[in-house]
Amino acid sequence: MVAMDTPLHIAARLGNTHIVKEILSRKPEYARNLNQDGYTPLHLASLLGHLEVVKELIHGVMDVCVLKDKYGRTPLYYATMMGRLEVMEELLDIYPEYIMEMNAARETSLNIAVLCNQYEAYKLLLERFLQANKVEFIDYKGSEGNTVLHLHLPTSRKQFQD
Repeated sequence: MVAMDTPLHIAARLGNTHIVKEILSRKPEYARNLNQDGYTPLHLASLLGHLEVVKELIHGVMDVCVLKDKYGRTPLYYATMMGRLEVMEELLDIYPEYIMEMNAARETSLNIAVLCNQYEAYKLLLERFLQANKVEFIDYKGSEGNTVLHLHLPTSRKQFQD
């Protein structure tokens, strides 16, 4: 069931760590709720880059990291899309397996970094893939049959032409 924003959604959106901490101490289940747009509070904090809120949410309710929104996207997806490197690192530190999660279009966070022109995020994720010895995911083909290299080439060619 999708509900309106809980107080935790609002506090996460605003980046109010003190209120987030207080709500989690009383209603930790709010961390798992999807709002009317299909986001958990962690999705919102990750998207907006509220690092301290992200820390409170993932340390308060450990399994919240793996929750997907109504589109099958994780908080890491949104942090990657926006280039929120510190948030990405925090999420990956607490849940290293996160790096292999795919969205509904069967794209990894590495694909998203390339698609969104987030090259610092791409470098961070590539390092994490190599550290995790998950090189096979670098060549993984998404739902349209593209690897990260396929996605990267058109952008690279344009950069060389300029």
